[in-house]
Amino acid sequence: MTYELWDTSVGTMLALGSNEREIADLIRSLIQLHGDGQTSDLSMSIDDQDGNQLILLTGSGLAAWADEILDRSRESRERVTS
Repeated sequence: MTYELWDTSVGTMLALGSNEREIADLIRSLIQLHGDGQTSDLSMSIDDQDGNQLILLTGSGLAAWADEILDRSRESRERVTS
């Protein structure tokens, strides 16, 4: 999977990567830095290995995706350390 994160207010790609946790961390950091209103300017596409767009997330859906990925990552680490 490839994750493209965009700031749609200025038409700038903020990140391109294949690590969903790193992208989720970036999204959460941007929201913490700029406030919940930041999500209205963010858009992320998730593409498969052939470049086909599978999902397009914006706004609160994008924030919820980031939270879900980070929660899942935390749960995995807790299972490993217990």
